[in-house]
Amino acid sequence: MIDRGFSHDAITALQQSEVAVLLFVDIDWPGGRVRAHTGLGTRTFQGQDYIGVGEFGGVSEVVEAANNSPNQIRLTLKVLDASVVGLVMNNSPEGREVAVHMAVLNDDRVIEHEVPFVVDGNVASFDIQRGDLSKDIPYVMQITCSDWFERWSRPPESARTTDSAQQHLHPGDRIFDLTEVIAAAPLSAMPMKNVTDWEKRREEKFG
Repeated sequence: MIDRGFSHDAITALQQSEVAVLLFVDIDWPGGRVRAHTGLGTRTFQGQDYIGVGEFGGVSEVVEAANNSPNQIRLTLKVLDASVVGLVMNNSPEGREVAVHMAVLNDDRVIEHEVPFVVDGNVASFDIQRGDLSKDIPYVMQITCSDWFERWSRPPESARTTDSAQQHLHPGDRIFDLTEVIAAAPLSAMPMKNVTDWEKRREEKFG
């Protein structure tokens, strides 16, 4: 696991044979952040309030590989509120940032140690399993989160001034096919050597 600067006391507490923890999930959902935790009621973590979802929420095991393969976790939420289902189905969080934090509780169920950013990545996929609210069968929402290894392996969608990126977004569009050539060539090799030459060509073309 990558060393994230967790405190020695927090690591020692997590290594005990019996330990009570809560997970806090922070998603940059379209229209506003969503913050929830695996317990009940409202909890505050690092100054932000999180709403408890209890047994309606779930987080898969967090495993961090030693190689360059993407690390993924799955977040699930069972929903019996029709208004929430409608809101979520119209706003996909794919590509948005997501973080999972952890808190170690003492014997009084009070947060004793905060362990931030156990997971720090993006939403890779979002799926909804249909339910039947009239029969109290919940919809099940599943969010697959992945770390930066997966982002690196994807085509450079945000690098919009390269030919490879443009071909990925718009196959056949050659507007950037000479970008790399121009960027690598000295200024003296360019067809327009100064501002006056550029203005002359512009005037000839557009009048």
